[in-house]
Amino acid sequence: MRRNANRYTMYAITLSGYGGTPPWPTPLAARPDGTTDYARREWSDGVVAALAELITGEHLDRPLIVSNHLIADVVALRLGLEHPDKVRGIVVSAGSPGWRLPPGFASRDQWVHENRVPFYRTVTPEFRRANMVTASRLSRDSSYARTLVAEQASAPLPTQIRYFLEFLATDLAPDLRRLAVPLLALDVPVPFESLAEPVHALFVRRADGDVNAVGIRRSTQSVADGMLQDQASRVSAGTSAIS
Repeated sequence: MRRNANRYTMYAITLSGYGGTPPWPTPLAARPDGTTDYARREWSDGVVAALAELITGEHLDRPLIVSNHLIADVVALRLGLEHPDKVRGIVVSAGSPGWRLPPGFASRDQWVHENRVPFYRTVTPEFRRANMVTASRLSRDSSYARTLVAEQASAPLPTQIRYFLEFLATDLAPDLRRLAVPLLALDVPVPFESLAEPVHALFVRRADGDVNAVGIRRSTQSVADGMLQDQASRVSAGTSAIS
């Protein structure tokens, strides 16, 4: 954002409950046994609705949505799916439209509530801190990376778990064929790469585990410029490897 501050107007989004902000109200949806129903995605719905209201309230002209890593990527994709009239294009990085359902579970709802919820009830703040994304994966600037780790760890543990369980209860892969806005997916897993011709997308993935940062930056800038200047809506369908 600092590098492009003179080129674009940008908004950095903080999820409620992070950065010292209050979390969303306690969800009301419950399963028949009285436990929280994470499949209802009440917090995630609130984030998508708030972003749509921000675009309208700030009179933004179909902004380009840029997201990174799992939860933010799902929010960005949902915004494009549910409000295509408000979005010019989407860039997702190192994310996924949803994790594959493990064998032995008939539904995603069953997996989340019978497998993941019991596990996360046992997670302590110490365990969470020991298993967070490492600083080196968040930024090449070591000082800034440490700041990002500290900000992530500062959010209350129930807030972090709530967002993650709602992410696990979501699978957008079946819906992506109806995505009507251009998509640039960087360093992506298989679920994105299974998309076919109808999707307006350019895929950039790691080659032998090594990322050519210059190549990715050039690709991202080119596609972003094309989206923002309303050039051809179809970027490129298929998968491109950066070497």
